[in-house]
Amino acid sequence: MKKHIDIWLVVAALLFTILVTLVAFLVGYVANNGYTQVKFKIFDQAYTIFEQNGLKPMPAAQLTEYEMIRGLVKSYDDPYTVFVEPPQHELQSNQLDGKFGGIGAALQRDTQGTLRVYPYPNSPAEEAGVPAGCILLSVDALAVSKDTADDIVISALRGKVGSQVAISVMPQGEAVPMSFNIERREFGIPSVSWQIIPEQPALGVIKITGIAETTPDEIEAAIQEVKAQGVTTVILDLRDNGGGLVEAGVEVVKMFAKSGSTIIAQHYPDRADQVLRTLTGGRYADLPLMILVNQNTASSAEIIAGALQGLGRAKVIGKQTFGKDTIQLVFDLTDGSSIHITAARWSLPTNPTFAAKIGVVPDFPLPHDAPVDSDYYRVAIEVYSNNQ
Repeated sequence: MKKHIDIWLVVAALLFTILVTLVAFLVGYVANNGYTQVKFKIFDQAYTIFEQNGLKPMPAAQLTEYEMIRGLVKSYDDPYTVFVEPPQHELQSNQLDGKFGGIGAALQRDTQGTLRVYPYPNSPAEEAGVPAGCILLSVDALAVSKDTADDIVISALRGKVGSQVAISVMPQGEAVPMSFNIERREFGIPSVSWQIIPEQPALGVIKITGIAETTPDEIEAAIQEVKAQGVTTVILDLRDNGGGLVEAGVEVVKMFAKSGSTIIAQHYPDRADQVLRTLTGGRYADLPLMILVNQNTASSAEIIAGALQGLGRAKVIGKQTFGKDTIQLVFDLTDGSSIHITAARWSLPTNPTFAAKIGVVPDFPLPHDAPVDSDYYRVAIEVYSNNQ
């Protein structure tokens, strides 16, 4: 009996050895013939030449990797596909979210290029006692100098709500620095402001600077404010609005669209087209509406202007818009950087005149190359008067 057991042990050991050999062979094959080595074997060869023969030290691994990604993006040859390093990615994410955790202070460069801190009223920075106009020396482990990029400093100051950040500052006229540990609180990044046209108090202008997650709610609040002031017609000012979140732009359209309205169609290369429609009428589906645009109105801002124009819900005033009809997906990388890659196109089924590089054609075009506020408001007042 023991002899049979020994034979089976030998067979099992032999099979295990064969399996290990096979796995090792497959791993070696993939490493030398799969997606990494074969695709970049010329780069590996060039890197080895630099490493073995170059006079200067080799650049840091991260720098080399980033430049490789930038080269890939460049060869992809799409103007909206970009690689974004960690600090810039964090700031962009904050902008699209419409909020962030921070200390509540403005950063400004003085005439010497030195970065100074100006706390906002009732902010964590003011409550901690940070003197206005003090020179920022450090944020946690980051030493701040004239050469430190603003976005790197801002990214270091921002963080998770409730987390602590340590800053060191030099008050004006002092020689001894001060240190503070400050708890970050949530701060909004408003994308909407409003005013009433003095010459015609029935017209309220809602200025939208970007299309963030919070933008629909901000527009809702602004409409309530201007209506309380007696406004009966709203003007959405989308001039110089480069867009943002497609989903938020669609939600803005839904606020003003009637039930069953078609908003946009999304065209992906690997799936059927997706058509987005309203299921119910928007709260402001009957509110008289106008839209101001210029050549810098782009992307999801064009969705708002073009869809509402095509649905017959708004007259568009201004200059022909930019004409950006692509959708970018954002993929976070492991070090906090990101790839923004063009993944789809969108179109306006109710406004077929819109196209890439053509944009939204205004109902009331302005002839000047660089019209000013008064030019836009004059036309808006005329449109309003003619419809009374």
